Amino acid sequence: ELLWQYLRCGRKRGWPLRFKRQSIICGYIADFYCPAAHVAIEVDGGYHDPLKDAIRDRHLRRTGFLTVRFTNAEVFANPSTVQASILRICFERAGIAANPKTLNCMCLVAL
Repeated sequence: ELLWQYLRCGRKRGWPLRFKRQSIICGYIADFYCPAAHVAIEVDGGYHDPLKDAIRDRHLRRTGFLTVRFTNAEVFANPSTVQASILRICFERAGIAANPKTLNCMCLVAL
């Protein structure tokens, strides 16, 4: 929930990217999705099936999407690193220059 709070607060901060939650992409539901960057963001708990995830990721890749995965443990142990990684990847894929100040201090949320 708090990762979503971080991603959606970008609207208030003037980020050129928008994020959606629980979006359907090519028949699959992504935890989070950045349409401009064609990036699906998944936060995996213990209930994910690695084989099904690999099939899904391969299908999405063939249709032009990148799937970025983090574990629940990563999100809770290193929230600022996860947040900055998501922004870097999405800004880069969307072809938008992002300065370090934007990536490191905009609306950081402690999880």
